[in-house]
Amino acid sequence: MRNKWEASYFGQWVRNSRRRSGIRARIVAALRADPRTKSAVIDVVVDGRVLILVGTVACEEIRRAAEEIVLQLEESVTLSNELKVGKHEGENR
Repeated sequence: MRNKWEASYFGQWVRNSRRRSGIRARIVAALRADPRTKSAVIDVVVDGRVLILVGTVACEEIRRAAEEIVLQLEESVTLSNELKVGKHEGENR
């Protein structure tokens, strides 16, 4: 049986986990819906109030578009755009 502190901490963890999942789902859906980024392979990592974009995109315009989309949805977060410009692994060179 959990004590009050453990129960409170666990409840907070569950709420935060659901919130992170919701933020991530909303951003992924927006990236897939936008014609500029829909074909890009972009992963979104949520770490507290920091959003991290990870992956490889074809050009700088797509990289900037992804950043713009995220910041329009989540204005009060810190965004770390770690998208690389180039070919995806496995693509013919």
